[in-house]
Amino acid sequence: MATVTMRDLLEAGVHFGHQTRRWNPKMDRFLYGARNGIHIIDLGKTVKALGEALAAVRETAASGDQILFVGTKRQARTIIETEANRCDMPFVTTRWLGGTLTNFSTIHERINKFIELSEEIESINASLEENTDLTSTGTIDEPQDETQRKSPSGLTKRELVGRQKNFERMHRFYSGMQNMERTPGLVFIVDPTLDEIAVKEANRSGIKVVALCDSNSNPDNIDFPIPSNDDALRAIQLITSSVADSIIEGVAVGEIEQEYDADLAASVQTSTEKITDQEVEEANQ
Repeated sequence: MATVTMRDLLEAGVHFGHQTRRWNPKMDRFLYGARNGIHIIDLGKTVKALGEALAAVRETAASGDQILFVGTKRQARTIIETEANRCDMPFVTTRWLGGTLTNFSTIHERINKFIELSEEIESINASLEENTDLTSTGTIDEPQDETQRKSPSGLTKRELVGRQKNFERMHRFYSGMQNMERTPGLVFIVDPTLDEIAVKEANRSGIKVVALCDSNSNPDNIDFPIPSNDDALRAIQLITSSVADSIIEGVAVGEIEQEYDADLAASVQTSTEKITDQEVEEANQ
């Protein structure tokens, strides 16, 4: 089971909040005090809140639902992508697309289009590798305009460039959600102040939210607020990796439960088939 000690939190700098003039009064219950104009987060509250959040994460993963990782701030992007990939969960590290949760059917269509385009680009690249010389120059049948010359894929150079640009644009927004077939059971957010639209969509959709809440955050709309520095790399890494560990544990538990249920069902089926007609008649008498 993923466990994080107070020493781990202290060494990661989780206790450092923002400047006192930037605070949100709603975070007062999670603050220990202030030092040199900086709010200090109560790590005792963090340990308790983190434990509750990780329990919710494990339960969600064990049920078979996905957890969507969200971290669009610069210092969180690599961590979010790495940890989400480690536990095979979807993630968002660029701009949050409006409707990702509240209009998922449309977003899902775009994800499928991106997957189709990815496969097409892969096929084109494979074709180009096999045919390094697209066309020989100086022939009568060849178009003089290079943009009109056909590649082995059957596309002109202009069409190839257009496909590539479209792929790169869609990759920024949809590559992290390729494995998201339905709305997630829970959303984990590094900075709910920056990604407040994601919080609002989750609230509107009835999806639980786990989020790091710094001294300037509003914890009221967060189901599982984790009082924490949301700017320091080590703090983000510690909390995010703990969430990923809990997901891996939850998925493993869910798989064991599924195997047990399947074995139990098979056992009941076998026992039922062995009951004779005579035994049924005797039981009904």
